[in-house]
Amino acid sequence: MGAYGAFCPVAQALDLVGERWTLLVIRELLSGSRRFVEILNGLPHLSRSVLAARLDQMEHSGLIRHVDGPSGKEYVPTPAALALEPIVMGLGAWSRQWAHRAIRDNELDPTLLLWDMQRRIDGRKTPDRLVCVRFDFRDGKGYKRYWLKIEGERGEVCVKHPGVEETLVVSTTLRVLTEVWMGDRSFSAVLRSRELTVEGPAALTRAFPGWFRLNVFVQLEQEAHEQRG
Repeated sequence: MGAYGAFCPVAQALDLVGERWTLLVIRELLSGSRRFVEILNGLPHLSRSVLAARLDQMEHSGLIRHVDGPSGKEYVPTPAALALEPIVMGLGAWSRQWAHRAIRDNELDPTLLLWDMQRRIDGRKTPDRLVCVRFDFRDGKGYKRYWLKIEGERGEVCVKHPGVEETLVVSTTLRVLTEVWMGDRSFSAVLRSRELTVEGPAALTRAFPGWFRLNVFVQLEQEAHEQRG
């Protein structure tokens, strides 16, 4: 018997995808994550053991399959998981309209933020060469430093110096950049207030905000607003 013990199709669907973390794992797969570590990067509060258990359950349920990729095992969404995309996107859109609230301190995470940013790079607007952006997140105790290498549409988040020349240095707080990323504040406003600064060649510092499309759910919200307008 399923967890809900009901013949309702919604209950039967939740038997497969209603367990904690499952829909978020599917969100990562729909966003392009394929390797175990990539999924963890998108879900930093999920333990390795729980992720392994969820992936096993999802494979058993026919939501994913694993294949041998160039860097080891990869997880591929099946048609059943791909069919969940409008549901996942709709849930995010619903949240932006009906459950939106201020970001809590325990929800701020630099790895998750930069991981999300790197998969929303707009290759049409980035330089036609490798660039490296250093992020200095200020807090009361000093700096937390990260790097993001960008080449075309590809990005790589580094927690140690990547061994290439730094092109730009972004200095701000984790909260400010997260609020910008989630559409609660604008790049132009925090640049004017000096809550966020970008140092480097003038042409690149001016162009930097345009290198990224906003979080996918924020973009959907803006597109819906434009259509209503």
